[in-house]
Amino acid sequence: MQKSVAGAYSRPARWPQRMHRGLDTLLRILAAEPAFAALAVVEVLAAGPRARACRRQLLDAYAVFFTAAPRRAGTPPVPDGVVDAVIAGVYGVIYDFVSTGRAAELPQRLGDLTYLVLVPYLGPAAAARVAAGEPG
Repeated sequence: MQKSVAGAYSRPARWPQRMHRGLDTLLRILAAEPAFAALAVVEVLAAGPRARACRRQLLDAYAVFFTAAPRRAGTPPVPDGVVDAVIAGVYGVIYDFVSTGRAAELPQRLGDLTYLVLVPYLGPAAAARVAAGEPG
């Protein structure tokens, strides 16, 4: 899954579009494979300490996608903890959908999750444009 997301992210484009593309790939994979989604997102939490450690490593690995995030001129830098909060927020939304049997609906959340990921770095207007599929 992470290789597919990384592959989508790595194709040339501006950072916001790359993030949008990576999220789209992630959501489509989970929607297409609800049994895998349940195992990887929900059941892993009950699978013991080693499985939870692997989950933590996977979530931590998503932070690399934020290294190319732009910095808005005239604004303070985004605090380091924001990346962890954004990743946790995306995971939380995914968990909610998967744990309630609605994994197939995840692609419909692409705009919301894109906005969540981008707003700390682009501001509300630009994040909303990219979330709507427009150029950032």
